[in-house]
Amino acid sequence: MATGSGYSIGSPSSHTLTIVDDDVLPEAAFASDPTIVDEDDAGPHNITVNLSPVPTTTVTLNYTLSGSATGGGADYSIPGSGTTRTVTVAANKASANIPVTINNDADIEGAEEIILTLATGSGYSIGSPSSHTLTIRDNDVPPETPKIRFGMDISRAEESDGIVKVPMTIDPAPTSAFTVSYTYRGSATYGTDYTTSGTFSTVAGATEAIIEITVVNDYIAETSETLILTLESDPESDYVLGAPKVHTLTIDDDDKVGIIFMPDPLDIREGEERMYSVALSSQPTAQVMVKISSDNPILTVPQVPLVFNVTDWNTPIDVVVRAGPDDNDRNETVRLIHTAEGGDYNMEIGYLQVNVIDDDEARLMVRPSRITIPEGNSTSFDVEISVPPVQEVIVEITGFAGTDLSLAKRTLTFGPSDWKESKTVTVTAESDDDADDDRETLTLKASGSGYDDVFANVDVTIEDDDRHGLTVDNSRIVLREGGPPDTYTITLLSEPTSSVMVAITGHEGTAVTLDKTELTFTPSGTKAWNRPQTVTVMAGADDDTKDNTVTLWHAQTSADPNYNGRTGPSVEVVVIDKGEDVLTVSIIDQIDTQEDIGLVSLSVELNRPAPMPISVNYETVERTAEGDADYVTSKGIIVFTTGSKRGVLQIGIVNDDDPEQSEQFEVRLSNAVEGLTIAQGVAMVTILDDDQRASAWIADEVVFEDAGKVQFTVHLSQPIRHPLSVHYRTEDGTAKAGTDYLAAQGILTFYPGSAEEVIEVALIRGELEWQAKTFSVRLESSDEIRLDKAVAIAIIQESESVQEEVLASYSIRFVRTVSSQIVEALSELVRRRANEVVCSAGERTEMAQLWHSNSSWAPSMGELFSGCRTSTQFSGFGVWGRGMYRRFNGSEGTLSLDGEVSTGMFGIDYRVSGRWLAGMLVSRSQGDGSFEVREKSGQIQAALTGLYPYASYRRGDLEVWLSGGYGQGESETQELAETLTSRFGMLGVQGRLASLDRLHLRYHGDVLAADAKVLEEGLEVVRLRLGIEGDLRISDHIRPYVELNARQDAGSAETGTGLEVGGGVRVVIPAWHLRGDVRTQGLIMHTENEFTEWGISGSLQVGGGSEGFMLSVRPSWGPNQSGALHHQQTLLESVPVKGSLHRTEFEMGYGMPLDMGVARSMFGVTVLPGVILFRLGEELQTKEMFRVSISGIARTSIPAELGLNLQGTLRY
Repeated sequence: MATGSGYSIGSPSSHTLTIVDDDVLPEAAFASDPTIVDEDDAGPHNITVNLSPVPTTTVTLNYTLSGSATGGGADYSIPGSGTTRTVTVAANKASANIPVTINNDADIEGAEEIILTLATGSGYSIGSPSSHTLTIRDNDVPPETPKIRFGMDISRAEESDGIVKVPMTIDPAPTSAFTVSYTYRGSATYGTDYTTSGTFSTVAGATEAIIEITVVNDYIAETSETLILTLESDPESDYVLGAPKVHTLTIDDDDKVGIIFMPDPLDIREGEERMYSVALSSQPTAQVMVKISSDNPILTVPQVPLVFNVTDWNTPIDVVVRAGPDDNDRNETVRLIHTAEGGDYNMEIGYLQVNVIDDDEARLMVRPSRITIPEGNSTSFDVEISVPPVQEVIVEITGFAGTDLSLAKRTLTFGPSDWKESKTVTVTAESDDDADDDRETLTLKASGSGYDDVFANVDVTIEDDDRHGLTVDNSRIVLREGGPPDTYTITLLSEPTSSVMVAITGHEGTAVTLDKTELTFTPSGTKAWNRPQTVTVMAGADDDTKDNTVTLWHAQTSADPNYNGRTGPSVEVVVIDKGEDVLTVSIIDQIDTQEDIGLVSLSVELNRPAPMPISVNYETVERTAEGDADYVTSKGIIVFTTGSKRGVLQIGIVNDDDPEQSEQFEVRLSNAVEGLTIAQGVAMVTILDDDQRASAWIADEVVFEDAGKVQFTVHLSQPIRHPLSVHYRTEDGTAKAGTDYLAAQGILTFYPGSAEEVIEVALIRGELEWQAKTFSVRLESSDEIRLDKAVAIAIIQESESVQEEVLASYSIRFVRTVSSQIVEALSELVRRRANEVVCSAGERTEMAQLWHSNSSWAPSMGELFSGCRTSTQFSGFGVWGRGMYRRFNGSEGTLSLDGEVSTGMFGIDYRVSGRWLAGMLVSRSQGDGSFEVREKSGQIQAALTGLYPYASYRRGDLEVWLSGGYGQGESETQELAETLTSRFGMLGVQGRLASLDRLHLRYHGDVLAADAKVLEEGLEVVRLRLGIEGDLRISDHIRPYVELNARQDAGSAETGTGLEVGGGVRVVIPAWHLRGDVRTQGLIMHTENEFTEWGISGSLQVGGGSEGFMLSVRPSWGPNQSGALHHQQTLLESVPVKGSLHRTEFEMGYGMPLDMGVARSMFGVTVLPGVILFRLGEELQTKEMFRVSISGIARTSIPAELGLNLQGTLRY
């Protein structure tokens, strides 16, 4: 109500009227169930949406799109755009269709989904179902993925092979090209020994590819090196890797360290000089100095060492040797000894044989014996004979035919009256067209009057007058600042085939100027190549007060390849500031000094008095002398005061007591101040030794074989301060290299301060023989050391204690057995993983009683619980236990061992996501055994407690498990007890090879490695096993199975290869209540004959479960010593390990149900050779976990025995 006149407003002042609509909104829902279509069925496929009740007006429905399929034409198309779309239901229509068109692509993909979901809108409500799923099934078949592996084995390459192609195999051929990466490693160095790209490409349709390796052919002598190529997988690629995916290529070196002589041998006559050349056979790793000595003073050789650098090692160095006269009348053979020092040539020795022809016999004397002739010139040599002839002696000269040499006379005649007169031969060298020097040899051969077949040689070097390049007539020009110019001329060395342009550079930006900077030489004409062209050089004034030096360079450009790209000789231009001469400093170039001089003085001089205080640095540099050992290392500054010109530098010389050869070091000038130039900057100081040679002797040694090595001590008569070396080698005695010790040879070096050094020779531990053997080490003669006793005898005795040998041999076999038990327990753990309790200790106790009448079997506790196991799981956690028993025997030479090992294990683990399993295993092992060796025997025991983490991973049918750990215990004989430690590691794998309707194939494998340390001796064992198992379901009732394992044993115990085989057949006929099993297993072959294991068993049972009738027959044969094959608990685990007899067991019973379980009456017969056991009793089994039985026993032995057996079983 509203206000007005004449009234007031009371309460309530308002009223509400509600109009209730009687129209119902239509409900929208999808009409059909989920749709499945094939990718190649394009459609369109209509998805129907219903409205109820039928609308009287047009209704627009909203819906959204989702799912793994991609719209927009990739996988499908639906009218509209965006994730929310509409479909219109016409007035008076009950439904509408949403058309879906499928795109048939070539992509290999799984099934994909399109999900349409109704969304809210106006004029309708949403019913059920509110969404619809359309599944698109892919019709594309993936091609087989190409598998890449290394092909034909190319395992070795020579350094000189260049490019080595390693073949790859691809199967099947790829449909498109792709690139594969590989890594490279090994002892060979990339870039130095080889290069390779790290990738290779395939070609579509090709089944082969190539990896290219470029082997670098250096000149360095080195050992063979390996290059290991490993293919890399790529999850995003179109290929997979096959085996082998690793390839090793060995690169064999073709270089050898050595010294080369030319000629070799060298012939020389007494009183003559001859020249020969020396070079290295391979590139050294550092500078090499070669010292020359002679084993006969008749030859005079240079005292200065030959120096070969890393860059010029293959450039021959000429050596002149002179043969002096002697008092005898016979020819002699002399050795020139060339000793190399430095780099990898240290102590390399080369010998040159020199044949010295005596001068007291008929011979030709030629002076000089080698001549040098420039092309177009002549020279001569003189020829004489040594003794007077009775008749004429004719000398014919040959060797010039076909050369550029010509002779004025080719025949010389010496008569009885003029034989003392020299005959002169003139030799002329003609010019040729090449630019190379030539070397020729003229041969002079005499005949007549006792001179038949006497000859001599003349070595001729023809210096060619043709050279490629240019020459300057003045390589150093000195100008005064602002003074008159100077000139130099340039001439080509030989005629070019085309014009040559010479560009002069290096003066830009300086005060030096040229009258021309480019010259052109032509083959002929006014600018002919042999006409000198002059360059004028001028020096302008500058603002400084110091001398300057400019180097002019001459770059040649021509169509003649002999000139193009060359840079001719440089010209140094020295500009003297203000009229001063260039100020230079020089140090004396060489000096010899005695070792006991104390101080050696070196003169350092200026070429003119110093105009102001100036300085230059100096330092000593090692050559063959060692700093602070042979001389006092020194460096500093030499200062010249104003007006001074000469200074003296003193270096301390160390006077040691070491006998050594002359040694050298350098003193070098550097870092001269501005205005001072170093003219002679290096002084060579030679230290002459004044000590006598030291003497050495080697001592004999006695050693036990298990020491592993023998150390020979070599003594010096006095300590030294400079390294001395002596060669050594081993020689066989009754001990043989390769069987009792490792042969050794090498160089023993005494270092400063040392008076004794050790030569170490490794011993090979063999069989126990208790027989001493001997070998020797021989020192070889040395120029540096006098040998007073050069041979030492080593006596190898057998081990100090037999007990120690036995303890070590037993311990490693004990550890191997424990390790194999752990491997088998973990292998069985990952196979079963179900809750179970299996134990045959009760049956084994019963069998012990039964067997006692015809064998000495008295089972240990470990043997009783062999094969017992239990496991349970809850909430991902697992707890399990296992008992195992194993016997072993072995031999080592004359030592025989046997033992038995009992191991108890307890483990706890946790499984994550059904794939990962991680846990911890604790084990305790006890071993007992005996040994026999020669006339000795005894008992031995060992114990080991270990902690072993383990883990496994399962993906599909593949499962991988690994473990590792550490154990500690003790090992003892009657006389010796020692601590035993062991480390253990293993890896196992199993998976499915194939699974068909009736055939199932699986593979498995494991590898274990363990070591044992006892008596401070390390021992190790390795075992590898690979196997395959399969079963065939012939029918629903019969299922045969077979298993095959190959094993490899290595290490400190028995080694070799073995084959394990197992198999059987299971029969189940439910309609007859019959089931049976026959199984055989064993180690059928091993290269160690001590390993033999086999067994066979079977069972037949009529009736099933605890209730009703049951009949069982179970025969068995053979021992069960290995446990090598994986199998469920069988009768074999109840057979005594030491037994090897046939057993047949017959059992019959009938079970009656009770409220608390089942009661069953039993009658049984067990047949063994020589004894039959009868059993009659009653068994009560509860519904839970407990079973108890009582039976009477009668045994038909002599005498017969009666007994009562009470047995209980608790399952948990």
